[in-house]
Amino acid sequence: MVYGGGFFGCFVLSVALARGDIALLIISLALFAVAYHFWPFVRRNTPAVVASSAGLMITGLGTVGWDAIVNATTVDKAVRTIRNTELHLTLSKSLDKALVEEDMGGLQRRLMVQIWRYNKDTLVIRLEPLDVAPEPILEAVQAFLNQRAA
Repeated sequence: MVYGGGFFGCFVLSVALARGDIALLIISLALFAVAYHFWPFVRRNTPAVVASSAGLMITGLGTVGWDAIVNATTVDKAVRTIRNTELHLTLSKSLDKALVEEDMGGLQRRLMVQIWRYNKDTLVIRLEPLDVAPEPILEAVQAFLNQRAA
C-alpha cells in the first residue's frame, strides 16, 4: 500500500502535470494520502509496542501505566485462513487517566493508521501488523502485571 501508493502517485502526478488534468492530480493526491496513512506499517525504526517498568508504550497513544491495567487477554479472530489477534487490556481507569505519558503525535500521526482502539473500559491493540507472534507479547504483559501484584 505504501510503496504502491507512492509509486502510482508519482506516475499519475507526472501524467497529470504533463496533460494539465485536474482529475488526475486529485487521484494522485488520493494515492499519496493512502501511502501516508499506511506509513507506520513500513517504518521499522520504532517498535509499535514496548513493555517497560513504566508501563506499556503503544505507538500513537503513549504509555499506559501498569496500575491502570486490570487484565490482559488475547482474542483470536480469523478471516478465512488469516489469523488476526488482538490484545485486550481491561483498564481500571479511563484512558486519559491511565496514560502515564501521552504520545498521540498530533494531527499528522492521527491521520496514520492506528493499532489501538478504546471501547468503554477496554483498550484493544491489533497485533497482526506486528512482526512478533502474539504469545510472547501477552506473556510479557502478564509478567509485568504479576510483578505488580506481588
